[in-house]
Amino acid sequence: MQVPIVLQYVLYNYLIMKVLIIHFRVGKTDGVSGEIDAWKKILEKMGIEVRLAAGTINRGADYIVEGLENQLDSEVFTIDEESFGGFKNMNERELIRRINLHQEKLKAQFDNIFDIYKPDRVIVSNIFSVGENLPAAGALAQSLLEKQIKTVAIHHDFYWEDIRHKKPTCQYISDQLDKYFPPRDSFIRHACIIAAIASMSIILSMRLRVHGVKIIRNPVPVCVRT
Repeated sequence: MQVPIVLQYVLYNYLIMKVLIIHFRVGKTDGVSGEIDAWKKILEKMGIEVRLAAGTINRGADYIVEGLENQLDSEVFTIDEESFGGFKNMNERELIRRINLHQEKLKAQFDNIFDIYKPDRVIVSNIFSVGENLPAAGALAQSLLEKQIKTVAIHHDFYWEDIRHKKPTCQYISDQLDKYFPPRDSFIRHACIIAAIASMSIILSMRLRVHGVKIIRNPVPVCVRT
């Protein structure tokens, strides 16, 4: 059985029996959901137990994380709108308060999932790259740091590709982007899956942010949505 490069990267130098895959949503028709389904099938054929964690809008998640969905969660949508392009309906103090509250809510759920399932390896898809759910990235990074679970963060799309996300509303948002997109903890490895025609600026940006990031080019140009 041929194992895709990205899964070879996941299975590096470690006896793995249980893998947890985390994404905003699973079981849908978008490209990332399709990839996750393929990864799950391959890993299970290798005798590895796989569980999925996702937001409430999903099909087939083993663990549901309320508030993990990005664009379709009302609180996450509001936070995202206020975090970029200038304040609309709140000030900096209120924005920080709302982010911290949502982050605490998410972290408690991630902590609980890790304590229950006890994965040997975690695969995180796009949460540390797209910038559409700032509290989720912070919550997950903090929970992984406390649990010290070996993790592979896989990135398809990047917040700096979106013109709107290039304009953080305040310094706090800029600091969050620098800290968690992506996090630089030693137990997290990073892999970028990019189209063959992806610009060199994307590759250079990731290599400047994270030492040793693995760049995996798709054989044909594709557009993968979160």
